[in-house]
Amino acid sequence: MNIEDQRGFRVGEKMGTPIRVLHLDDCSADAELVAMALELQKTEFPATVQYVQNQEQFLAALSRRDFDMILSDYRMPGFDGEQALRAAQERCPEIPFIMVTGELGEERVIETLQRGATDYVLKDRIFRLIPAMKRALEGAEIQRKRREVEEALRISEERFSAAFRASPDPYVISKKEDGTILDVNEAFLRLFGMERSKAVGRNTLELNLYVHPPDREEALSRLRRDGNLRNYEMLVRSAAGEERCVLLSAEQLELEGGPALVSVLHDVTEQKRAEEALRESEQRLRATFNNAALGIVEADVNGRFLAVNDRICSILAYSRDELLRMTVHELTAPQDRAESDVLNARLLSGEIDLFDYEKRYLRRDGSPIWVHLTVSAVRDAAGKVVRAIGTVEDISARKKAEEKLKEVVRMPHATRHEDHLPDQPPLPARACR
Repeated sequence: MNIEDQRGFRVGEKMGTPIRVLHLDDCSADAELVAMALELQKTEFPATVQYVQNQEQFLAALSRRDFDMILSDYRMPGFDGEQALRAAQERCPEIPFIMVTGELGEERVIETLQRGATDYVLKDRIFRLIPAMKRALEGAEIQRKRREVEEALRISEERFSAAFRASPDPYVISKKEDGTILDVNEAFLRLFGMERSKAVGRNTLELNLYVHPPDREEALSRLRRDGNLRNYEMLVRSAAGEERCVLLSAEQLELEGGPALVSVLHDVTEQKRAEEALRESEQRLRATFNNAALGIVEADVNGRFLAVNDRICSILAYSRDELLRMTVHELTAPQDRAESDVLNARLLSGEIDLFDYEKRYLRRDGSPIWVHLTVSAVRDAAGKVVRAIGTVEDISARKKAEEKLKEVVRMPHATRHEDHLPDQPPLPARACR
């Protein structure tokens, strides 16, 4: 990957909005090292890098503020990492700043972190860069949210109330020491089906909101341990007794009356119900697939089996693992392979959507067995055939009965010239669009 001064390159843009990185380093070879580290993780961690080499370029980039993170070398002639950190702290203190340097003593590391650097990575351990960047971004996001809450509580009651009450998610502000509710928004009242006067001045235990009361203690324990709470799943109960599944997040903040918590509940009840319905549907489909009276197979565009049910394993006397290592061509009797290959090629090319006919498969012991096969194409959203699915019916008993009938017909005492009846061929293949 080439690096060009003052120009960005994109890493994994299709994965989403890339992280915008400002990288200061006077050595283009070291900058290339960082670029290579990002390139290796472009699928998981897409980024856009703006590379600068000196003080003038760095300060100009700071003035534009078109980045989400700063990476900086520590030792550079005329403008070192400490000067770059001070400049960044003055202009954009909320932006994560990571030192990427050749060596840095323990004392200097402590000083750098105390002065506002988010983290540091040694160039000979460049594999630590992506994890450090992720931690820095996560920390910056937490700090951003905390600042937003604190700022909202500092502005006028009227402006805060408008934002607080307009949220579609339930919000509650409570005292930290005993959980007494100070205020709730309309979404909270709708979720729990109660009047504001009933909620304010009481705590959640008194309101009997927890389906499992120990959830409250667990949430508080995590909050004390981590300083905040993120997406803690629990069941709550409305005034009418309806249970809802919510994700609880909380932050600590200071109000004039003392320490407080601002909590938000995201109702995921319908999502959980949809997930459960999907699981049940998949279980029913799996049971139908495995217990079907007909053999069912699924194959990719190369004819290799992707899935087989119990019935086809029984018909062919193969285990599931054995069949999943085989192809349709291998399993087909040699005398039927030419026709089978042609029909499958037409199906996978999109010429036909379905075909059915009689053919012979080879059982595990090598003996042929007659089956009636119906195969249809499965297409992706663009209409391209991506696999085929077929049903397999064992017709060997019918074929044996037909053969016996032919023998009877051929006997010398047969009448009405039936001894001259020709053999009946298998049903021809039928293809459909």
